[in-house]
Amino acid sequence: MREERDGRASTSLQNRRELYAVAAVAFAIKYDPQFREHLLGTVCGLPTPTDTLSTLEVQPFHHSDFAIKNATGCWLSVFEFKVGEKLKPKQNPGSKKFFAEDGYGQRILDEPTYGDFERKMYVVIDDGGTFADGIQKGIEYKSRSWADLNPPTGVATEMWSDLLRSLGEIGVSAFQLTKLRNMNNATYTQQAVAMHQTLSAIASKLKFGASGSMEINMEGEEVWYGRNIPLDRLLNHIMLHAIAGAKSSGWFGYQSGPNHWDLAIWIYCDSEESASKLSQFMNVLFAKGPNGRIDVKGKDVAFTSDLQPQPGDSEWFEAVFRALDDKNWPK
Repeated sequence: MREERDGRASTSLQNRRELYAVAAVAFAIKYDPQFREHLLGTVCGLPTPTDTLSTLEVQPFHHSDFAIKNATGCWLSVFEFKVGEKLKPKQNPGSKKFFAEDGYGQRILDEPTYGDFERKMYVVIDDGGTFADGIQKGIEYKSRSWADLNPPTGVATEMWSDLLRSLGEIGVSAFQLTKLRNMNNATYTQQAVAMHQTLSAIASKLKFGASGSMEINMEGEEVWYGRNIPLDRLLNHIMLHAIAGAKSSGWFGYQSGPNHWDLAIWIYCDSEESASKLSQFMNVLFAKGPNGRIDVKGKDVAFTSDLQPQPGDSEWFEAVFRALDDKNWPK
C-alpha cells in the first residue's frame, strides 16, 4: 500500500520511484547492448551508443539523476527522469530559471567534473513534449518521452521487456497498458461517475472544492481514486490540523488491492509523534461510529471502512468528517 498521497508528503515516495527508474535504466544500459544502442543512439542521438567503456553514474549530484560520461571525454549526457510529476522550472530549459543560480543548466556548467567534456547534453525523460529541443550556453537539451523507450520493431530482449514492465509497476503510464489489456471497463462507467460525484460533493460540502485536487493512480496491484485534503482550509477542523501539524494534509477516497476494497481517509502528519497522538484522539472520536479501522504508518494515520459501509459511501465520508469536527473533540 502506498505510504503518502499528497504533494508534500509524497516527496519520499516520489524520490524512491525515480531512483528505482534511474537504477533500472542504468542496469539495462550496462547489460543489454540492444537497449543501450536504442536509448543512447536512436533516442538521445549520442555519437557512440555502443561504447561500453562509458562511465554510468546514478544520482552523482542533486542536478543529475543519471550521468553517462564518454571514456575519451568527447561527450557527457545528464538525464532527468520524471515519473508522474511535472518538470520544475529550474529543471526546464524552456524556463529562464534553468540557467539561473540554482537552475540545473547553470549547475551543470559549474560542475567541475563536467567541465572538460567537449559536448554536453541534458535529456529529460517524462511524458514528453515538455520543451523544444535546442542548445544554449554549450548545453544541448532534449525532451523525450517514456514511450520512446519502446523497441522500434516491437520486439524486445527479455531484459528490455522486464525493464518496461517494471517501469509500469512504479507508475510510468506509458508502460501500464500491458496490465490494462483485455479489460472491458465500459460497464463500470456509471459507478465511476458516481464515485467522482460523491468525492466532489463531499469536497464542496466541506468548502475546499478545487483546492483539494483529484488523485487517481496505481502502484503494483494497489489502486486508488480520491481527493487531497488541504487541512488548513478545512472548516470546523482546526483541532485536527493542530494535532496533525502545521504542514499536515490529507486524502480521502476509494482504494483497493488484493483481497481488499475500502473507503478511506488518510491524514499526513508532521511527525510520528503527531500521528500517534492523532490516532489516540481518533479512537475516542470514532468510538460511536462510523465503523472502521485506524492504522498508523510512520507519520500517516489511515481510517479505513469495514467492508461495505452502510448505508452508503457518501454517508460514511460525511460521518467521518462529522466525527472529526471541532465540537466533538474532548475538552
